[in-house]
Amino acid sequence: ISESASSVVKILESKIADLSIKIKLDSRVIDYSIRDKFIMLENGEKIHADYIVFANGGASYTSLGGEDTLSDVFKAHGYNFVKQTPIMTPLKVKENTHRLFGVRLHANVELYSNNQLVHIESGEVQFRKDGISGIVILNISRFVDENKKNKIVINPFKQENFEVSFSDFKNLYKVNKQFLFTLLPKELVEYGLSRLNLSDGEIEEKH
Repeated sequence: ISESASSVVKILESKIADLSIKIKLDSRVIDYSIRDKFIMLENGEKIHADYIVFANGGASYTSLGGEDTLSDVFKAHGYNFVKQTPIMTPLKVKENTHRLFGVRLHANVELYSNNQLVHIESGEVQFRKDGISGIVILNISRFVDENKKNKIVINPFKQENFEVSFSDFKNLYKVNKQFLFTLLPKELVEYGLSRLNLSDGEIEEKH
């Protein structure tokens, strides 16, 4: 309900404490043995266990500690790997989104690769200093092909439960010439108008 990842962490930490589970942080695994039931840490320490579960994640979100530290260990034990690509990750974009940092909105998001529609989904978009994030962007990220020209189309006026038509825009404009500020975050309106070289007082019906 809180929509906060830190809340989930706190709950897990509390349960771990209740169960007296030991946690070793900043302890890199460099080898393991299924036969002798142990893992070897970088400092030479061996940890014995009845069962070993590897859940090392990936390297797509390095700022949160994500890294690929076990591929070489697994390869040494004979495992083969298919090419790994980032998924569930924010997307960097060429457009300068720095001034939109922190803005959130619900929108219909379309991904095009080489001008072909690849995926469409509705959800929350969050603007970052160098790109976009949010649940819908994380979901779409797995469809991005780095070898193709990708384009993201964000439309807050077309979602699952409603769609604002051009006629709606014209009617709203007749009532309030600054109606855009009632529909979108102020920063996003100002950004869009600046891209069109318009000020909020210059909008005409032909635009």
